Amino acid sequence: MWLGFERLTQAPIQLKMVRASMLTKDERQWIKDHNNNVRKTLEPYLAEDKRALKWLRRECQKGFGNEGKGSAGLSIEWD
Repeated sequence: MWLGFERLTQAPIQLKMVRASMLTKDERQWIKDHNNNVRKTLEPYLAEDKRALKWLRRECQKGFGNEGKGSAGLSIEWD
């Protein structure tokens, strides 16, 4: 029997702050599953707020997009 903790917070994990190359396949899948769970849980509460719902869906559907960028996956563009 496995004992664990249930996550109480319902916020998507910002993938731009995560370096996917440092994660195992299972860890990447856990983050994707977490973000999908957050979206499914919060969508009914945000149904009337189209702006918030759009943000939630966008954040929960993003992929790991920081590979190949600078330190900690951040990049700075100077004009």
